[in-house]
Amino acid sequence: VAEGHGEELVGMMRELAAAAESELGEAIPPDALDDLLSYTHSVADFPVVMKDLTFRNGFFYELSQAATNSGRPDPCPTHSKALRKIKAVK
Repeated sequence: VAEGHGEELVGMMRELAAAAESELGEAIPPDALDDLLSYTHSVADFPVVMKDLTFRNGFFYELSQAATNSGRPDPCPTHSKALRKIKAVK
């Protein structure tokens, strides 16, 4: 993913980090995004199945759902759009 969509991936990672920081009240360590980007290279061919959605994306999708259901902006719009694009959610 990082090789073909690096800028988009980094933008989404920043968006998700900001949403997590806001929700949890904890700062994400500055080097965490670099570590995650390195991780994406090590799992480039890792097959992910739809049953993993809740485990891998549920926290952020639930934040998005809670916000939009209460009339607030989606805190993770890029992530939500990507999930809809792959038909992981409606």
